[in-house]
This record gives sequence, structure tokens and C-alpha cells, in this order.
Amino acid sequence: GVRLVGWEMCIRDRDTRWIEAVTAYVVPAPGAEPDTLPGVLTDHVKEHLAPFKVPKAVHLVEELPRNASGKILKRTLRDGRD
Repeated sequence: GVRLVGWEMCIRDRDTRWIEAVTAYVVPAPGAEPDTLPGVLTDHVKEHLAPFKVPKAVHLVEELPRNASGKILKRTLRDGRD
């Protein structure tokens, strides 16, 4: 199949309805269609994960913030949505 995702990170993020919800932050692969990518990803994971693990939101980002050792900065992702 076609590779749609370069990098992704799912975290618990603040949510007005659920208090916290699984949120996916995705760096699209070159050539991926940004308009349809969130729906395609959500449909795919619904087939493979329990309902409570399916992201409530998918945010496309240019890159995932990392520290000097390469670890993804989850707090920066959360704070960037405020």
C-alpha cells in the first residue's frame, strides 16, 4: 500500500467533552492527501483497535517537537493546541 504517514504520536490530550481524549499528531508522508488523511487514518485504526483507543482527533503537523536526545515533547504538542 501507499505510505501515508511519516511520523505519528498519540497522546492523552485535553478535551472539552471527555476531559482527556486520545489525540493523534501526524506528520504526513510526501504525497499523502492532507484533506482526506485524518478520515483514512481514523477508519484504519477503527478496524484494528478497541473503540477507547481510537483517536478522537487527528492533527496534521509539519514536524513533531523533539528534545536534544530525539524524544518527542508531548507537553509541547499539548500546549501548542491551546
